[in-house]
Amino acid sequence: MARQVAAGCDCSLALMEDGTVWSWGSGVRGQLGTSGRTSQYVPQRPHRLYIAPR
Repeated sequence: MARQVAAGCDCSLALMEDGTVWSWGSGVRGQLGTSGRTSQYVPQRPHRLYIAPR
């Protein structure tokens, strides 16, 4: 079950109850974190996550 979901205009991320993150949507700019620049319409676990500075 998802704790939080963040949805943008091209992609979405979900933080699950177990602490994992899943991403899906357009990945043409590498925004899904799945080591590629392809779109994924089935949720995938990112290979890398970057935390943007505030």
